[in-house]
Amino acid sequence: MKVLKVYLEESPLRNFNYIIYSEVNKNAIFVDPLDIDITMPIVKKLGLNPKYLINTHYHADHKHHNQKLLDEYSVTEILFKDLEVFELSSSEKLQALYTPGHLDPHFIFKLIQDDKAFGVITGDVLFNCGIGNARQGDVNVLFETIDKVIMKLEDDLIVYPAHDYLVTNLKFAQTIEEKNEIRDNLLKEKLAIDDKVTHHEVDHTIKDEKEINPFLRLEKYQDIFPGLSKKEIFINIRRQRDNW
Repeated sequence: MKVLKVYLEESPLRNFNYIIYSEVNKNAIFVDPLDIDITMPIVKKLGLNPKYLINTHYHADHKHHNQKLLDEYSVTEILFKDLEVFELSSSEKLQALYTPGHLDPHFIFKLIQDDKAFGVITGDVLFNCGIGNARQGDVNVLFETIDKVIMKLEDDLIVYPAHDYLVTNLKFAQTIEEKNEIRDNLLKEKLAIDDKVTHHEVDHTIKDEKEINPFLRLEKYQDIFPGLSKKEIFINIRRQRDNW
């Protein structure tokens, strides 16, 4: 199983689009298709079969080209339930995990090769050094999703987020946790090239995110937020990020 990560230059929301495809049968899954006019030529050039459509959730920037994909190609939309597994081939699978809070429904997709998970498509629930907002969702539910689902993911899974908010999220994280050498070195590296690139590529794992992402570091913030529970700290940080 391969994952194509395509940054959409014209998107003001700094979207990534993902194509997951089988190395066995060349069937391809379009994930949250914002612009298939960009991604479809890549699929065709690689000789892949545009076969399936899945969505993490149904915000406009994630479903924009859903209907176009369904109308113009012989594509099947796959709808999931929590923990449901889809076989792209006998050795290549996806497992859906229900992750509401940013929006309901919202799913993330664990990528599995030869019965071992290697990555996770996180939609708008988990970004690099951040998480999605809860303006159209529920921040209390979002906390439960992060605490009960995201924090339980295998540490070595590669994170595939829906947007590149890396530098902004790194800067915000500095306002919460003053000293974090890993985070600050990453920010220095990315800021150094910020005026030369359109987006920032990192292949972070869940473990990497636990080192820098303030929403995954709640237990380390008891001194910063004395007397508050993990949930209260989470809501406090989410509110600060909304107003930052």
